[in-house]
Amino acid sequence: MKVIFRIFWLVAVPLTVSAVNVKGPDGYALVTLLAALALPAGLYFFINWLKNRGKTPSGRPKQVHRKKYTVSLEKNKLYYPDYLILRVTNSGNCDVDLDRPLVTFSNIWLKRNFRLKGTDRYHFYPLLLEQGKTHELSIDLAPFYRHDKRLKGFPRVTVSVNEVGSTRAVSQSVMLRKTLLR
Repeated sequence: MKVIFRIFWLVAVPLTVSAVNVKGPDGYALVTLLAALALPAGLYFFINWLKNRGKTPSGRPKQVHRKKYTVSLEKNKLYYPDYLILRVTNSGNCDVDLDRPLVTFSNIWLKRNFRLKGTDRYHFYPLLLEQGKTHELSIDLAPFYRHDKRLKGFPRVTVSVNEVGSTRAVSQSVMLRKTLLR
């Protein structure tokens, strides 16, 4: 028994001692090496993605689907408007059933969404828009600002309109005030 213990002791102790004395590369050196190898590959794929956006795998541009309706958004003043005018025109060859518009106030990092129901306590959404007809809605911004005073710091407003039961939305946006980007 003592012999087996001595053999185990002679074999096990030098292995643990030698493992402690071995110096390997620092962890930061390995991370830096991996980042240096991954950065060119990631940059290559990102540039190719930017070049090929909007094209099918065969290299042809995507076919543009004819829009059933168009959305336009206008403001009454260049900066700090009081109201917006939303116009939805059915330019397709069949009637369109429109869902409630979504008004989005957006900042650089934040967005606030509001669903419109109608005007003067009259709810007229969902709305059936016949072929060739135009729907016009005046959106007063004062109730939004009364609801949340922080919305005055949001420079962009986007209005999205989609069909009932559809996920595809047609949207239009306007800038309410000057920013560093525009």
